[in-house]
Amino acid sequence: MNRKVIAITGGTATGKSTVTGIFEKLSGFVISADEVGHEVIKKEKPAYRKIIKAFGRSFLDGHGEIIRRELGKVVFGRASRVKKLNAITHPEIIRHIKREIKKGARGRKFIVLEAPLLFEAKLEKLAGAVVTVYAYRSSQLKRLAAKGYSREDAVARIEAQMPLPEKMLRSKYVIFNTGAKRKLLPQVKSIIRRELK
Repeated sequence: MNRKVIAITGGTATGKSTVTGIFEKLSGFVISADEVGHEVIKKEKPAYRKIIKAFGRSFLDGHGEIIRRELGKVVFGRASRVKKLNAITHPEIIRHIKREIKKGARGRKFIVLEAPLLFEAKLEKLAGAVVTVYAYRSSQLKRLAAKGYSREDAVARIEAQMPLPEKMLRSKYVIFNTGAKRKLLPQVKSIIRRELK
């Protein structure tokens, strides 16, 4: 466990990126598991070939790159497929994140690891504290609809992850993203004070 690593998790569209942005403004160096996830499925990476072999080619663009949303349509809503995709991508993501943490906070005060599948990938072991960002399910559905997801796809994405109450129970802190954005800052400041004292 690295005391200088604060991990941020939560459900789909609960506001993890917004909260992570606040930590970043308060001198956190951000490592985004989602961005790493984008990286590890690129054409030249080992996970790419395994994904094609497991799920076909229906989600490739004209250049042969994986369109993540299209891959999501093939995978989400089917537990066995989600499990198979995670088994391919998680080891690559974990390796990359461990390398990034080893490099340190690059002149910042601490590292912020944003990882939606933190517990599923067992990444919580790399952090000194875990924060779950909570939002109402209705808010999650509204945000996903605004991004163009159908209700069916949105529900499948939410339900493909560990339930929010379970994440909350396994976390040191919970940030409630259930009102105005300005209510997030004091919650983040309080966590930083406690973790860096």
